[in-house]
Order: sequence, then C-alpha cells, then structure tokens
Amino acid sequence: MKFMRSDVSNRKAWSWISAGLLVIALAVLPLSAKVTNREVTLNVMLQGAKSLPPLQASNFVVTDNGQLQNVEVVAGPSNPTPLYVAVALENGVAASANNQLGNLKQFIMALPQGTNVLVAKIDRNHATVTVPFTTDRSRTARAVSILADVPSEVPLNTFVSVSELLNNFKGLEGRKELVLIGSGFDILQDELTPTNNSDLQQAENKARDLNVAVHTIWIPSAAGRSPRLDLSGASNMQDVATATGGLSFWNVDRRVVLNLETWLDTLRAAFNQQYVLRFSPDLAPGQRHRIKVQLRDVQESKLIKVNFPKR
Repeated sequence: MKFMRSDVSNRKAWSWISAGLLVIALAVLPLSAKVTNREVTLNVMLQGAKSLPPLQASNFVVTDNGQLQNVEVVAGPSNPTPLYVAVALENGVAASANNQLGNLKQFIMALPQGTNVLVAKIDRNHATVTVPFTTDRSRTARAVSILADVPSEVPLNTFVSVSELLNNFKGLEGRKELVLIGSGFDILQDELTPTNNSDLQQAENKARDLNVAVHTIWIPSAAGRSPRLDLSGASNMQDVATATGGLSFWNVDRRVVLNLETWLDTLRAAFNQQYVLRFSPDLAPGQRHRIKVQLRDVQESKLIKVNFPKR
C-alpha cells in the first residue's frame, strides 16, 4: 500500500486514554493518500510496559474512517518470524562518535539470537554495505569501524543513501528495522522544513512501502558545519522516524557525541514489543484513510504509547 504524506499542519497529537483494566492508546493519522489496493500493513511498536504477554489480533482495535477492521497479526515477538536490523553509520560526523563504537558493537551482540543484522556506511550520496544481512552477530559487530571525516565542500545527502540502503529489505518477510546514526544532512536541498525535502519524502515512502521502521539517532557533524544545517538534519531525522513508526533520539550537545548506550538499550527493548498488522479496508474508491489503533485487555501498564507509520 503506497501512501503520500499529509501536510504537517494537519497532523494531530497523540491521545492517551487509560481506564481501569482497559488500556487504550490511539493515534489519528489524517492521510492524504487515496485507496489504491485492498491491503494495508502497519508496523506497530509499543512503549511503556516493562513486560507484555504475547498479544493476539483481538488485542488490537484498528479502525479506518471509523470502520472496524479485521486485523491479522503478521509478525510479533512471540511469532517465529525473522527480525532484520540494519545499522547504518554516517561518515562526516564529530570525531567523538568513534568513542561510541564499543556501545554499537554491544548493541549488535545483545540482539536476540537469530536476528539478521546488516552493517552499512553512508558516505556522501552512497550507502556501502559492509556486511549484508547475516545471523552471525560477531561478524557484523566486527564490521563497525572508525567513521571518516568528509570535507565540508563535499555534497552530502543522507536520504538519497537511505533510499538506496532500503533496497536491501526487498523481498524479506518479518519485522524490519533500520537504525540510522548520523547528522541527517541534505546539503543538496538545504531545506529546514522536512516536507519540502523531496529526497526525504522519497525515502519515507519507500520505507513505508517495504514496512521498515526507521529509528534515528541524530549526532553532531564534524567541525565546520553550520547551526542551520544541524537544525535541518535533526528535523529530517525526527521526521523520517515519525513517518515510519520508528523512535528518534536527539544528541543535544553539538560539540560532542553523548553516550549512546541508553538509547540503544531502548531500541533493543522496543524490538521485543513490535508487531506487524495487516488488514483489508472496505473503503469507497478514492476515499482517504483515517486510521486509529487501540489496545485492549492489556493490564501490565497504565499507559502504553503506540508508534506506527504517521502519514
């Protein structure tokens, strides 16, 4: 199912409802896309509960334009479906990022046994896969290497590279995650507003088509980049995560890369609370999607946040 982004001004805030033993988390997505086929796949990630029982289709209430949908759980933590995690590191960031390579290696090694991991570098306008998807976590951890500086005059476009990297998820079935660590620069367009960045929009659309959740960690660039580009890059990284149902983290100190261990631990925990849902909407031709997702009969947490692709 291919979606186009809605205007930023139409986005609505998350609403959280908690009543007794019934825990509901809902999000309203005003989508600008029209129905083009009869199947919608959503990558849904839960946050807030320390532990959850295996959830069934009956635990998810999905409506589209107010119509209750018959949901199928395609993949989840308790399902014997593969987990694919691509870790992409961007060159041209602050040299202190290299102090975090040990944490990145530990993150990969601590992923569940059987996880398929890919490691890639983003350099200028190209993504280089160092190690393709493999269940050999030791091999992928060893592939995490020193990040190189990039001269300031070299054009950088993170999201052209992201679109290229997403091709590695084609044909895969299961839970699919991309962990993007970098500055999120797009010097070729230099847009402060993500919705005006066509390369970013293309990457988001492609990730949604492939049902890949893009998680981002924004870190400062090497010396010589402007505060304007830092702001633009951070906004881009936040936007691609929101648009694909991923999590986003912002390194607030422009001078040094902060310790990434806590954020990586949060991501790893989130991978154990992710579900892939599928349903076939009964909408009139040309009718726009308006999707809500709710949880019911979940007693382990008073408040659970649900992340899924926001269009």
